[in-house]
Amino acid sequence: FDEIKAFLDGYGTLTFDNQREYTAIVNNAIPFEKVQMFKSFAVQFMVNPIAYDINATTINLLTGLDNGEFTITGATYEIEPTITIECSGDVEITINNKTFTLEDTDGTYILDCKNKVITKSGANASSIMSGDFPTFKNGTNVVEKTGTITTFSASYKKAYI
Repeated sequence: FDEIKAFLDGYGTLTFDNQREYTAIVNNAIPFEKVQMFKSFAVQFMVNPIAYDINATTINLLTGLDNGEFTITGATYEIEPTITIECSGDVEITINNKTFTLEDTDGTYILDCKNKVITKSGANASSIMSGDFPTFKNGTNVVEKTGTITTFSASYKKAYI
């Protein structure tokens, strides 16, 4: 009963092949008192049609590029990475023709492009950023940067529709 209750907590991920996962929510309410009375019952899920790789890929955007470019193969949907930048002063970064600026920086910043938030040491640091959160695409991704950057990496899960 406890395992069923934990599984039906209302929100989570589903996988069918242990390679990709889907975000899903339980669509029908199931009173747990009734679960104990039945040997089987139907569970309806609403599943986001976008799947993500279970395992993330990390790329060093300072040293892991080939002439300012890197390639992603196999994805069929826009990828929203998590970017880590250790920098100081004003920094301007362009990824796939989308530019964002970080002003008056000093330290390590995490850009969560999926949730559209930037943090420093766990605290919201959105006030230092202007511009759009970048996305990656299947194929060639172009990265340009100016300013003092000592660490610049991205972690992403390929997305599929």
